[in-house]
Amino acid sequence: MRRSKPGDRLISEAGRVAGTAGYIPWGRTASAVAAIAGSTLCLASQESSAFEPGANLAGEPRDRLVRIEHAAAAPLSNAVTQDVVLGIGALMRAAQMAGAMEACLGPCRAIR
Repeated sequence: MRRSKPGDRLISEAGRVAGTAGYIPWGRTASAVAAIAGSTLCLASQESSAFEPGANLAGEPRDRLVRIEHAAAAPLSNAVTQDVVLGIGALMRAAQMAGAMEACLGPCRAIR
């Protein structure tokens, strides 16, 4: 999860979602994409989305969502803001990195 860049904007009105969002890892191959549009959580299937292919410096896919035709949408509660969702995503990412570092440390300990 990441904050949007200038020019990225998803809008939800009357249950419909429109706009663009960039830098989505492996977006073109994901079965679905979850995004926040204002105070609405949206879930768009691969069939209802269109992506422009892109890549990061390592050559890994980072695609730009350019179209959403149909998306399931649900309002976020007042307690769940974009910052809360991004914070939970950051916590999950930190846990992933800690687990990866721990897995790398195991073989190093066996060498001693």
